Amino acid sequence: MANLTQIQTFIEVARCNSFAQAARRLSLPRSTVTARIKALEERLAVRLFHRTTRQVSLTNEGQSYFSSCEDALEALVQAEEDITQKNKLTGPIRLSVPIDYPKPELAQLLDVFTTQHPGVQIYVEVSDQTVDFISDNFDLALRGRHPGSAGLTARRLGAGTLSLYGLPSLEDLFRTGKLENFRVLDPAKILPPHQQMITKNLPIVTGSFELTKMLLLESDNNHCKLGAFLPDSLCFKEVATGKLIKLDHRGLFPELDRIPELPIYIVLPTRSQVPKRVRAFIDFLLSRSKDNRSTPHR
Repeated sequence: MANLTQIQTFIEVARCNSFAQAARRLSLPRSTVTARIKALEERLAVRLFHRTTRQVSLTNEGQSYFSSCEDALEALVQAEEDITQKNKLTGPIRLSVPIDYPKPELAQLLDVFTTQHPGVQIYVEVSDQTVDFISDNFDLALRGRHPGSAGLTARRLGAGTLSLYGLPSLEDLFRTGKLENFRVLDPAKILPPHQQMITKNLPIVTGSFELTKMLLLESDNNHCKLGAFLPDSLCFKEVATGKLIKLDHRGLFPELDRIPELPIYIVLPTRSQVPKRVRAFIDFLLSRSKDNRSTPHR
């Protein structure tokens, strides 16, 4: 018969990949956590964890059991929340966002949601590293460009607009058409292959919008004729202060009638049980977006 205490302890160790950290999060002695896992393994007659002096990781059987237990336990927690708390949301939400996601917009969204639901705590990891939702214990992620892979569900949140930006000193060059030796940074790779010659022979190439903007601002010091395709939301301040201007891309790329948008997706693991607080947060994000088309990736 299932022992919920043992299962809860197992899930915490699996999420932390550490007996010591799980013990701290559960406010238990490490010996108690170890004893519970040992009892669970004996009852199931399987080894759930690989253990070394430095690392703890799930076995194949442990990974399968973890996926089933996590969904089942979340269903129980959700049922209890629905009965006892009704419209009150409590608990943590773990969110991953890329480095280039507009921070002022994100901060405002998080502030409004947590003000509306003070019982919710949102942990935000800012990284371009693709998260593993199970081992890293994330509830959802915001991603641009490519929403995810098999086993994930992506919901389109909206799209950011891109423009060709450059220093104010380039305005006369574009007006006169003297664009020899002009180069373009294209971190989003929006240009088709036959038009990417203008992006070659650059000493620095990056997929980071933030770094691309810094390189563009520094290009005047190098006397380099440089432009860059960047999100409008990232360059608002620099345009307002006159450090950057929008350039007419059609002079360089006549075939590019319209610069493609940069889609933004809400990504979460494909599973039947999504905590009420996470569902509410997703609905909140979508309510703030004009675009709520869904795209499953399975």
